[in-house]
Amino acid sequence: MQRALLLGVVAVLLGGSVASGAPTINLKVTTDEAEYDPGDTVKWEIYAWTAPAGNAGVALLALNLTEDQGETLSPADTDYYLNLTTLPAMLELAGPTPNLGAYYAVANGFALNAAGTPSAPIPGGLLDINCSQNPAARVTTKGNDDTEHLFAKGSFTATVENCLHTLSVSINGANYWPNATDNAEGFDPGTFTSASYQVTPEPATLSLLALGAAALFSRRRRT
Repeated sequence: MQRALLLGVVAVLLGGSVASGAPTINLKVTTDEAEYDPGDTVKWEIYAWTAPAGNAGVALLALNLTEDQGETLSPADTDYYLNLTTLPAMLELAGPTPNLGAYYAVANGFALNAAGTPSAPIPGGLLDINCSQNPAARVTTKGNDDTEHLFAKGSFTATVENCLHTLSVSINGANYWPNATDNAEGFDPGTFTSASYQVTPEPATLSLLALGAAALFSRRRRT
């Protein structure tokens, strides 16, 4: 299983960084807004895709999502796992919901390997989002059409103010089927795109802070 420590800034291009000649896996994380107030919910999504050249489908994809300003990330709340459709008929669950943090799930050929654990000591780390195909029923077209597929999504609360935040996705393992029968092999990293956003206090909050500072300054001058 290939490993890569690839913590990016916005639109980090890593194509060509590995000379093995394997097909590449591409990842992108997005947020629903570019600016939030403290206490707002930040909704994120991770997309994954690969070009068909030399690749008969994604076999395993284990990702980690990190946030660089120390926000607390919650487990993902998705049931996609590179699905070509949402909630396909072959979805099977061992729990009431296909939550990545709690249940084993199979969705259109992909299975969550295990309930994840927080990625400490990485600040703002999320559990690994670790999904793989069942080799006995492999789907050799999964994610293999050079088109972005929703892999995971989730949310957390914005708390750290007055700074630029970056959500970055990195690979713990990414394998592909070279053909319909052989064992899986490791992808090379392709294009990784991170998401940036601001957390800005509301104008009313800023006004109160300014009034408080002015009152303190006036009191000091009188004394």
